Amino acid sequence: MRADIHHFIFQFWRVVNGTWDLLVVDELFAVHGYGIASIHKRLNGTPYIVFSTTVMLNSDSMTNALGRCWVCRVHMFISSVAELIYKPTYFTHRLANFYQHFTEYIGLRYFVQPFGMMHLRDLGINDFTWHQYFRGASAFLSDQIDNIGFPVPGKATGLLAPICNLMFSNRRLVGTIYVAFGTYVRWKKAPEHVRKAFFSTFDELDDYRVIFAYDGPKEGIPSNVFVMDFAPQKAILNDKRTRVFISHGGLKSIKEAICADVPVVCMPIFAEQAHNVIFANGLHIGESINKMTVTKDEMLSALRRVLVDSSYHKNVRRVKRLYLDRIISAKDQSLFIARRVLKYSNRDIVFKRKGIDLSWTQHLYFDFLFVLLSFFVILLK
Repeated sequence: MRADIHHFIFQFWRVVNGTWDLLVVDELFAVHGYGIASIHKRLNGTPYIVFSTTVMLNSDSMTNALGRCWVCRVHMFISSVAELIYKPTYFTHRLANFYQHFTEYIGLRYFVQPFGMMHLRDLGINDFTWHQYFRGASAFLSDQIDNIGFPVPGKATGLLAPICNLMFSNRRLVGTIYVAFGTYVRWKKAPEHVRKAFFSTFDELDDYRVIFAYDGPKEGIPSNVFVMDFAPQKAILNDKRTRVFISHGGLKSIKEAICADVPVVCMPIFAEQAHNVIFANGLHIGESINKMTVTKDEMLSALRRVLVDSSYHKNVRRVKRLYLDRIISAKDQSLFIARRVLKYSNRDIVFKRKGIDLSWTQHLYFDFLFVLLSFFVILLK
């Protein structure tokens, strides 16, 4: 980031020195956003909203006194090559999860905050703390499947492109399998054994049409597979002939699959995708495969379970009904919050949780445990 700021120094400071009514800052990646929001808050009293584009970091949840359980839900950055299962009833799973959350909090609070925020010091902010930053936020929005990010109805899905209609037109086929791994996965760089596992699986399922958003080598592609550089994902998922979605497990893809009543088979690649896949598996709306060990047999088994067992389709429809059962849509809720912040931007922030001002020791009841332990030590003497 420091290199980007120095390279685009004039454009950056034009943004910083501009006049804004409201700032919306990414919770996770926008370090420069922390600085811009802090500067405008101090100098002009400009309100800012923190927006989490995926699962909120557990350390941020703690700082905001949101009371997240450290062992109830799997850690955000679980390895995508690990076993994609998390059961809180297993002590080893709870212990590993606690360790991940503990090291995240200690690392961000006691190492990144005092030593790793050089970018903000370049902006003249030498006293940045997560506590003050989050305490000064006027509102929090999140896109995770936990808060405002529940799938909600939107505009009517567009018609399939003519090429897609041609793909779907064969009446002999049982249905369609859609495969897409987002914009960051480059199939031309994928290991040979992964491509071979995919195409040999699709060749075996020759009674299904496969639409594959794929940019890799074109050799050895089965006749029932249509490859496209870019696929109209929402239109394909919402077509009633689509039976399963093979995905990387990105949050947006999981939600689009839920909205379209399509179960998933996921192969997480990086970031929080393994977390999302474990979440989907826990809802019984799909299966998962491992990118390091994927074989034709493993993939074929997972696909056939989802295609044959009707419970996956029933579960994804049930999950969709639960997510849509809201008194207000996510878009309307976000607009209401943003407009309220703009309307009352000069007022003090109200409804702040008192727990935000608690220290880590108080938050985890270490002070109480210390007193209790001291009491027992005195009794034993």
